[in-house]
Amino acid sequence: MSGPNMSPGNVILRAEILPDSAFRLEGQDMVLTQTVSLSEALLGCTVGVTTFDGKRIHLQVTEVIQPKYRIPIKGEGMPIIGLGCKSDLIVEFDVIFPEKINSRQRKLLEETFNVKTN
Repeated sequence: MSGPNMSPGNVILRAEILPDSAFRLEGQDMVLTQTVSLSEALLGCTVGVTTFDGKRIHLQVTEVIQPKYRIPIKGEGMPIIGLGCKSDLIVEFDVIFPEKINSRQRKLLEETFNVKTN
C-alpha cells in the first residue's frame, strides 16, 4: 500500500511445504520419492517426475536401483532467495516388493540367482 504519508516497505512471503506434499526439504534441496516395482528396479526403467514448478522430466535409469538410491537434478528444486537460482531436485527411489510370489516365479529366481531354498 502506498500513499502520500506512507513509506514504501518490503513484502515478506513465507512458503510452507505441506506434510502430505510429494516433496520434502533437505537443506535447500527438494527431495521427491519415486516408487518403482522390483522388476523396474532390477531391469531399469524410465520414470517421469514432476518438478516443484510443474515441469515434467523423464529419467532413464539403466542400472539396478537400490532402495533409497538417489538421482540429483541440478537447478530443478526451489528458488533460492537472493541468489537468482534454484536448488537441486533429488529423486529418491522406493522399491516396492511383491507381497507374494508363486512357485514358478520362485523357481525362476532360484535359477537366476543360483540359490536353493526350502
